[in-house]
Amino acid sequence: MGHYPIILWPPALEAALCSYPRPPAFRRTQPTIPPEPPLLTGKVLAGPGILVVVLALGLATQSLPLAAVVLVLGLLGMGGTLLWDKKTRPARFKRYEKALIADLEYQQAKRQHQVLQEYLKTPAGIAQFRQQQVQRLLRQAQDPIGFDPQEPGIPEGSKAHFFRILSTYFPGQLSTTAHLTPDNPQAKPQAKPQRPDITLFEATHHLVIAILIDRPDCSVTPHPQDQIESDQARYDHFLRQGWVVIGLAQPQVVANAHSCAKVVAQVIADITGDDHDLRLFIAAGIPDLAPLAIGTGPQD
Repeated sequence: MGHYPIILWPPALEAALCSYPRPPAFRRTQPTIPPEPPLLTGKVLAGPGILVVVLALGLATQSLPLAAVVLVLGLLGMGGTLLWDKKTRPARFKRYEKALIADLEYQQAKRQHQVLQEYLKTPAGIAQFRQQQVQRLLRQAQDPIGFDPQEPGIPEGSKAHFFRILSTYFPGQLSTTAHLTPDNPQAKPQAKPQRPDITLFEATHHLVIAILIDRPDCSVTPHPQDQIESDQARYDHFLRQGWVVIGLAQPQVVANAHSCAKVVAQVIADITGDDHDLRLFIAAGIPDLAPLAIGTGPQD
């Protein structure tokens, strides 16, 4: 953080924007398909029927009653088989068709999983995965307390000047009254709520940005170590609640307010992937904000 603007993201959000997808393994078990049920017709049973008749004729030379019994039993067996087939065929075919459908669904799911694995290796797939992770984290950020875009006028100064400029680009998304509760308020009841100079709440993605203007009522001077540590503690408090932090120097806000607003649009685009606001700045020819070393004047 040697220069303004200072741009800080919550660590989890920063990690999500650098992450790579790990597709889950395909864990479905391929179903077992039973053999197709045979169609028992008269033609199918003709062979066994002829065999019974031949056997009966062969036995008739030795014992006519025995041959008759064999013939009757054979005919009864074939008739019973046909009757059983007629009654059970619908259920057996239904089970068979159900197994075929299950196997088809398995093959389709397997192909879809393979397509997804290949897609997640592409730049578009990686970007989509990262945005899904970012959205999950942004939804977990603490809502700003006391956010009021219709708040009364702000006393004149660098903050009021910058607020008016920002409002032209982000109408209805800004507040100077929004704040966070202090860490561990039970242990430190005297602690004051942490309030950014300006809070931007982009509701579509649930993105909250704490905009801090360093020393808004005095010129830039070298920061003593205790001031740097105090600023860092303030930044960390917002980051722990899932807020993004943008720190700007007062001279930048006064002299280059539109470029400072472009920084905000760039941060929104980097995090959400939506560069609509940023393209408006580019189309208008708004230059990038020149960096300013902390504790010094503008750099050449």
